[in-house]
Amino acid sequence: MASELAKAYSGNMLLTFQAYIQAIGSGDAAYSEFVSDAQRDAGLPEVTSWPELKAYLKRRGATRAFVQQAVRAWRRFDQARFLAACGAGPSQATGPNGMRTAMECLAKAAEMNMRGEDCGIPETRSAFLDLETGWRDLARRALRQEKWSEMRGTPQR
Repeated sequence: MASELAKAYSGNMLLTFQAYIQAIGSGDAAYSEFVSDAQRDAGLPEVTSWPELKAYLKRRGATRAFVQQAVRAWRRFDQARFLAACGAGPSQATGPNGMRTAMECLAKAAEMNMRGEDCGIPETRSAFLDLETGWRDLARRALRQEKWSEMRGTPQR
């Protein structure tokens, strides 16, 4: 989920369903057929709600299984849109070397963990915990970079 958010968000506060669908891969079996079809569908309207998308799919004569995949894709999009609006995804690098420090990344990971634990919606909770994992991965990379910089005598900040 974090990687989908990062690919689709790219600093744009107005994440659209079409941008999200074009940015994500169709690798998730839960909705791969729908995503593949939607990526090729030149007639897909700029939908802003699930009822709009569902009405479009009904007009196209979509099967029940296809609509169920669309529901899953819409839910993932809705999570990504919410998290992007909250600024919960990885942001642009801030340091002079183009990286956040390990401590900054760990602080973000802790924040995502707290948000996830406080969230009552299972899918959104899972999204926050995925983001926590992403921030922890970034912290590991930043720590390696910090150690390398120390060995070379070039401090991070």
